[in-house]
Amino acid sequence: MIGKPSAFCIQKIQEHLFVSKEKCLIIDDRLETDILMGKSYNVPTCLVLTGISACTMFK
Repeated sequence: MIGKPSAFCIQKIQEHLFVSKEKCLIIDDRLETDILMGKSYNVPTCLVLTGISACTMFK
């Protein structure tokens, strides 16, 4: 079981896809999981506003 945010999760994704962090894009609708993981480990992110997070949650 892998929890997010996790450096181990990022590493396993890179190994599975054979790509560097710079060539990845994490797309998610939650600021506190995948988006936080991307920001914490220098992976580009894209927040979609179709789920739990809203524009009012960030500046």
